[in-house]
Amino acid sequence: YLLATNAGEALTMIGALVVGIPVPLVAVQILWVNLVTDTSMVIPLGLEKGEKNAMLRKPERPNAPILSRYLTARMIMVAVSMAITTLTLYITFSNLYGHEYGRTIAFCALVVMQWASAFNARSDYESVFKRIFVWSTPFYIGLAFAVAMQVLAVFGPLQSLLHITPVAIGDLVITGAIAFAVPIVLVEI
Repeated sequence: YLLATNAGEALTMIGALVVGIPVPLVAVQILWVNLVTDTSMVIPLGLEKGEKNAMLRKPERPNAPILSRYLTARMIMVAVSMAITTLTLYITFSNLYGHEYGRTIAFCALVVMQWASAFNARSDYESVFKRIFVWSTPFYIGLAFAVAMQVLAVFGPLQSLLHITPVAIGDLVITGAIAFAVPIVLVEI
């Protein structure tokens, strides 16, 4: 989870520099994402129940890498999709409504993609649609905390500190739905 999401953040910033556009996130927004979203989701993911079919799989070789080719490919795919989606939304909304508006949309979309990635990370091999029926109180508490803090950041007194511009609710809903769907659809495929 952390490798994929942090690589997604880094690729977003590098991609903006390569394309020659202003960076879509300021340093305090990246710190917010790392402090709030990552922390509130990583600990619950570590407490996640094991997969039902774990004992049916063959044991790994003693010299097998920590990350299999499948997990490495999945991590890269999620990171690249996060960067492309964030940059696409940033460019689109910056062109329509200005740089600050686009930055807020990009910030929110990146956070939502990290939530989606957390759902994916609940299992290495089980479908997210199967795993959603495995209840995990710590996971949903962490998710609720992350969502509440993001709502506070976007609509509360932290707006100026985090360089948040008021944006239309409809834009947040549409971009949030896109941002949530992209990582889940890609991993499911």
